[in-house]
Amino acid sequence: MSMLATDPVLDTMMRRFDRLFGERGTFEGAPVATVPLDVTRHDDRLVLEFDLPGIDPGDIDVTIDGRELTVHAERHLTVPEDATRVRSERVSGIFERRVQLGDSLDVDALTADHHHGVLQIIIPVAAAAKPRKVAIGSAVDVEETTN
Repeated sequence: MSMLATDPVLDTMMRRFDRLFGERGTFEGAPVATVPLDVTRHDDRLVLEFDLPGIDPGDIDVTIDGRELTVHAERHLTVPEDATRVRSERVSGIFERRVQLGDSLDVDALTADHHHGVLQIIIPVAAAAKPRKVAIGSAVDVEETTN
């Protein structure tokens, strides 16, 4: 059972779009940069890690709408009045990432922490989706219940 809902065709198309343009879509008319994401499975939980360097945790919004997780953040780079920008390679503006979560996750028990520019979201696997041992009866048990 998949933890994340995926569409291989859409994923490939969006990766190509990101490589060509470096951003995905707009938010209120402004370009939106994609947030890099790693996903790992640790026994009974899924861990999502989003790179958001230089963004204050108060400027990060995490929302769940049904099975869709959205991470939205903003970073503004400013230059002091007595300085002149000589070169600028750091991205500023709006960052957003949407992830479709599988039904096997307990989104009501989701937790989020921010450490050293990495937003970590932990989502437990739903109890119904955890592996469990199934007892096997014998033919004798079946005969006794039918009599």
